Amino acid sequence: MSSAALSIPQRAARIYGKAAQLIDRLQPLFALTLRVYVARVFFFSGLTKLHDWNITLALFQNEYHVPVLPPALAAVLGTSAELGLPILLFAGLGTPACDSRTSLPVATAH
Repeated sequence: MSSAALSIPQRAARIYGKAAQLIDRLQPLFALTLRVYVARVFFFSGLTKLHDWNITLALFQNEYHVPVLPPALAAVLGTSAELGLPILLFAGLGTPACDSRTSLPVATAH
């Protein structure tokens, strides 16, 4: 059937279907781009804390007020998390495509 013989709702449905297929194909690339962006923000924040450790300690003593933990330990843990966890995020660990019991990527069939 030619496109001239299709009604307006049929043409709209066909365009919608093609757009949905395109979006489905681009979704993994979009997810990767978003993960890289967020990982970059946290990683550079960790590098900033590591660059001037005295200021980092002062922040944890005077600004962040982490309960239960001493400020020095909270600074080490926070900085370590900001440097280490973005690598896992970039690799895709901890994302919905991972098995929640093992944190290993799971192959999905499309």
